[in-house]
Amino acid sequence: MDVRIRRYILTVMQHIYLKTELRRKIAEDLKAMMLSACQDRPVEDVIRDMGSPVRMAKELMDAHGVSLEEMGVVNAMMYASTHGLEMKSKAQIGGRPLIHVSMGIDEETGGPRVASGIIAIGNIAKGWIAIGGIAMGGLAIGGLAIGGLAFGGGTIGLIALGGLALAVLIAMGGAALAGGVSIGGLAMALWTAIGGYARAMNVYDYERRSVALPAWTEWLVANEHTLGALVIALIAGPLMYILGLAIARALNLDVRDIVK
Repeated sequence: MDVRIRRYILTVMQHIYLKTELRRKIAEDLKAMMLSACQDRPVEDVIRDMGSPVRMAKELMDAHGVSLEEMGVVNAMMYASTHGLEMKSKAQIGGRPLIHVSMGIDEETGGPRVASGIIAIGNIAKGWIAIGGIAMGGLAIGGLAIGGLAFGGGTIGLIALGGLALAVLIAMGGAALAGGVSIGGLAMALWTAIGGYARAMNVYDYERRSVALPAWTEWLVANEHTLGALVIALIAGPLMYILGLAIARALNLDVRDIVK
């Protein structure tokens, strides 16, 4: 196959955000169509008439009529991060979509789109499980996370873990404030504070303690760094996974065996 055709197809596939098998089929169909056209015409004419790879990729995706099930959550997030997107899964629970991915600007309101579902992913996300720049939910993970269990840079919740953590029950972070237990470099609480600078009714600041702490609180102290690593993993892990897929897509690792 002519290297110019191969290069064109690879560039098109960089902008196709579908699951691997669908991408493979599109690459195969595109290759067959171009090779057939090249039997009667010069390669450069065929490529010129195909148009830009970005436009061709958009036409192929539009013609395919993609859904969240066909794109997959990670592909939908990658596409949404650069193009903006609102997509809901067909499956619902209690009248709400199981998964709702929504990023970019709402053309009607001019404001950011809001994802709302059982699992919500977006710049602003509201759901049982919410992941986004601003996340609100039972389990919230984001730059600003508000929820029952909140992980992120700034967190507010019943249990909050983050750089700045505010919680009703347990707060862990660089600066932690809680009604129950706070653990952090700066720890302030009504009941028990554990940290470098700690202020509460019961204090444990690594050098002194006002009273003996309950066993579960001692466990939190002993595993503070492990729990901190867990917070980092919950946030950085998915981001690194998406980055890895983005690099693989840029290198076309899942279609190179097709377009040889």
